[in-house]
Amino acid sequence: MVAGFGLVRRSPGLAGLLVAQTVSPLGDAMATTALILHVQRTTGSAAAVGLLLFAQAIPPLAAPLAGVIADRFSPGRLLAVGWLAQAVLTGLLALLLPPLGPLLVVVFVLALVDTPLSAAVGRCIPAVVADDDLVAANALRSAVGELGAVLGPPLAGLLFAR
Repeated sequence: MVAGFGLVRRSPGLAGLLVAQTVSPLGDAMATTALILHVQRTTGSAAAVGLLLFAQAIPPLAAPLAGVIADRFSPGRLLAVGWLAQAVLTGLLALLLPPLGPLLVVVFVLALVDTPLSAAVGRCIPAVVADDDLVAANALRSAVGELGAVLGPPLAGLLFAR
C-alpha cells in the first residue's frame, strides 16, 4: 500500500482516476443494493429482483463490442459523456422510481452505457503513469475499484434502513 502512495506522488494524474475508480463502483454497488431492496419491498417478488439483476447483467456480455467502441473515441470524451449519461439516468431513477418495466429498461441502459467505460479508464492509465508503473497502477486501480464495490452494499443497506 505504501508503494501505491509513491506511485500516486510520482503520477499526479493518477489520483483523480483512482478517486473515480473508487467512487464509481461504490455508487454502482449502492444503487444496485438500493434497487434490489426497493424492488423487493414494492413488488414482494423474488422473480422481480431476479429480473432486475438479469437486466443489469446482460450488457457486459457485449464487452468485446464495447472495447471496439471505446477504441474509436478519446477516453476522456467517452468517460465524460458516459458518466453524464449515467448521472442523468440515475437521477431519473431516484426522482421517479418508475414501475418495474421502465425500471428494468433504465437499469439495462445504465449497464449498457457502463460497459465501454472500463475500457476507456484502462486507456487513461498509460497517459498518466510511466511505462514502468503500468502494472502497479492497474493493480491499484483494480484494488480501489473492489474497495468501492465491497463498501457499497452495506452503506446502501444502512441508508435504506433509515
